[in-house]
Amino acid sequence: MQSPPPPMKGRLQSPGPCPEWKSMNRPEDFELISFFGVEPVLRVRAVPWDFNGLTFKAVRGVEQVECHIEMDVGAVSIRWHSGDIERVAVELKWVDSISLFRSITGEVLLINGVAQNPDVSIELQLDPTVFVRVHARPKHP
Repeated sequence: MQSPPPPMKGRLQSPGPCPEWKSMNRPEDFELISFFGVEPVLRVRAVPWDFNGLTFKAVRGVEQVECHIEMDVGAVSIRWHSGDIERVAVELKWVDSISLFRSITGEVLLINGVAQNPDVSIELQLDPTVFVRVHARPKHP
């Protein structure tokens, strides 16, 4: 009978099969603040954004959007409420990049590389109207 391996000391274990994780690519701090229209609430105040958790809470009339970004682990969650109705609740892991681009309808936050899958992306727009769009192209064998 084989004994279990000793517990690891001083090392964090990965939550899943993502062996080469690095901090996500993202817009500059001022660009995110401009997009959401508010300063984020930081998980730890004196820690740089690249190693921190950020929560942006944007309000557009009755629309409330909360976007939580964990830069150091590549996690993003989006919650959108319209009054008392929850419209969207999505949790994303191992996000590769966040970028901003301007479309004909307004500025859009684009979340790419979800769980190391380049065929999945999420778009979040706040102005002039709030919307969340998911793009998932099927993989072809």
